[in-house]
Amino acid sequence: MRLLWAVVVASLAACIRTGFDSTPAYDHVWVVNLGEDRQAGPADLPNPNQVPDQSRSLSLREALLLASASAGSDQIVFDDAAFTASSGTTLHLREPLPALRDRAITIENDGPAIILDGAGLASGCASIIANDAVIRGLTFQDCGDPALLVDGAQGALIAGNRFSGTRGVSLRLVGSVDVAVQDNLFDRGSGDLISAEDATALRIERNLLTLSDKESNRGIYLTRVSGSLIADNFLDPGSAWMIGLDSSSDNRIERNLIDGAHSGIVLVGDSDRNFIFRNIVVNVVYDGIYLEGGANQNTVVHNTVSHYSSLVADDAADNVVKNNLGADDGFVDPARYDFRLVEGNPAIDTGEDLGYDLLPAAPENFLGAAPDLGAVESG
Repeated sequence: MRLLWAVVVASLAACIRTGFDSTPAYDHVWVVNLGEDRQAGPADLPNPNQVPDQSRSLSLREALLLASASAGSDQIVFDDAAFTASSGTTLHLREPLPALRDRAITIENDGPAIILDGAGLASGCASIIANDAVIRGLTFQDCGDPALLVDGAQGALIAGNRFSGTRGVSLRLVGSVDVAVQDNLFDRGSGDLISAEDATALRIERNLLTLSDKESNRGIYLTRVSGSLIADNFLDPGSAWMIGLDSSSDNRIERNLIDGAHSGIVLVGDSDRNFIFRNIVVNVVYDGIYLEGGANQNTVVHNTVSHYSSLVADDAADNVVKNNLGADDGFVDPARYDFRLVEGNPAIDTGEDLGYDLLPAAPENFLGAAPDLGAVESG
């Protein structure tokens, strides 16, 4: 019996070593080489021999069904010979893709852009409902709400993708644990770009987010989320809340760059014990950082806010708010986001030593006699 050409199965064929570990990286590798959104065979497609034209072609939809039906870990990749810049890389979806519903499925693209076009869909393009899934290197274009849903999953990685023109929320995380959202581009969706609720231990890092509706949509918005890290993201101009926490506690918001908003970082509801550290917020209409009355025991230290109405609006009694800097000038090159302090700036060496490391790559925690005010230690 002929094997499906697009399937590279079995332990020996997939024996990719990491150091001295001889364990195969994947039990099955499925190679997509059909640009049509085809599904042949039964609805669950449990067997590769039920795919027509079995030695020559496989669609992404079919690969997802086969991966979900197979035991063990699965990788889905794209054939560079079939998906080239000249031949076109857009997959026009006729309905949402099957959910990643089996543990340890990886969709990975490192070649020409693979565009999942959801223009004909009323709902989103894809979803993850199983643990340890990976989606890397795809473009979600013109998808419904949400473009990608991660529902009740643990250990997922969403990395190096582009979300463009979403008609609603771009990425929604619900009831999920230990999900990493890293190095993605969220390009002018019409809803919130990253929305999470009832989740824990998220890592939202190094993403570029630009808003479309700058009056009502939000960049990153977390509801009842705890133990998570939001760090090193760049949020482009908008007039809404750029990072918002609602009844979310024990999270870290660090080293984000926010340019333009009504308010930069906003905590509402019972948002307690959050750590807001070394963020830069520029060109805000109202507050650089806003803490509603119910937000208690938060630490807001060493942040820089420029061109603002209020540096930190704190309506609670027991938050720690220290060593923040509000200034419109005195920076090296703010037009290029260089917020080092110029020589002679009165904010240099005038902070309180709170014990935080402002120079992670150096042996000392700060330069000079005392820490500088603001997010960037200059001397």
